[in-house]
Amino acid sequence: MEALLRVLACPRSAGGAAAAAAGAGAAAGVHEEAMQAVGAVALGVGRQFGKYMPSFYPYLKAGLINHQEWQVCLTTVGVLTDVCDAVGDELAPYGDEVVGMLIHNLGSNDVHRSIKPQARATPACPRTRLRLGPGPSIRPAACGSRGGAAGLLAASAEEAILSTFGDLALTLGAGFDKYVDAVRRMLQQAMQLSVAQ
Repeated sequence: MEALLRVLACPRSAGGAAAAAAGAGAAAGVHEEAMQAVGAVALGVGRQFGKYMPSFYPYLKAGLINHQEWQVCLTTVGVLTDVCDAVGDELAPYGDEVVGMLIHNLGSNDVHRSIKPQARATPACPRTRLRLGPGPSIRPAACGSRGGAAGLLAASAEEAILSTFGDLALTLGAGFDKYVDAVRRMLQQAMQLSVAQ
């Protein structure tokens, strides 16, 4: 875990604008891979991952707000799901900031469209489904959906944040109650905007 934290701590690029442009994709890929490895470690060690949270949280936060490299942001959302599964209610001290960042990502025009959902009604399920770009759509649990951390990483980017709200709610239990109104408002706004489009 210490080695992964060192990789995440490495600067993304050095050597000026030309080197930054040439190496940005490679650096993002390295950070994305390191973030995925952290998710695997979290799932592997379970609650013991809690001892790494103070050291890892700055990188989790940086990944969630990294809108320029949306693949890293998306991967970080998936890793957040793994961390939820691993540490359980030990995530509570970080809850306010994490939920705030996820709500910000849903509402921001600066966040890449692949991270945010689009909604539409479909005849196969009377409830609204999440549209996953040109491909299939995701049905709510009542209509039969896939779930879990592995499903999140394998699923389309557009369902990631919404799935993570569910994971946070399950992880924090009654501690999630204070976020319900804010999350509900954001989901309603996202639904109205998507249906209007």
